[in-house]
Amino acid sequence: MSDSWGHDQVGSQCQMPQTTHRALHTPFALFGLGRSPNFVDYVHIGSPRMPLTGGLYYGNQHYYLKQIVPNSRLIVVPPKGDGIHWQSRLYLTPSQLIKQSLMVLISVCMILLLVVVFLHYRERRADKHERQAQSHRFHFDAM
Repeated sequence: MSDSWGHDQVGSQCQMPQTTHRALHTPFALFGLGRSPNFVDYVHIGSPRMPLTGGLYYGNQHYYLKQIVPNSRLIVVPPKGDGIHWQSRLYLTPSQLIKQSLMVLISVCMILLLVVVFLHYRERRADKHERQAQSHRFHFDAM
């Protein structure tokens, strides 16, 4: 994600299992980027695979997402077993900023519409005056 000065902002989060006598962590990781209106350019998600028979590991699972909407909740479920298809869902969280942005967009469109209507009216009025001036002109060829 790019910050206000155009530099890349990088963050990482991992989900660690608890191995003591205490309760296990929740089966998800919350990762926040702060209040930023920018899109997240690139997200790399990975998880280890379960060991195969004989104690061998097949490798890690990786998943890449691009252009994540800001102020949204992303849920990614890794594939089961040897599968390669990840499931991802993006949930938008409505906020006051979205409503304000929508109102600004509508206001700008209305202002542009008024400018277009005003200029169209002036053009039609100028054309009408030009036609009247041309019809009142004296034609010497007609004599």
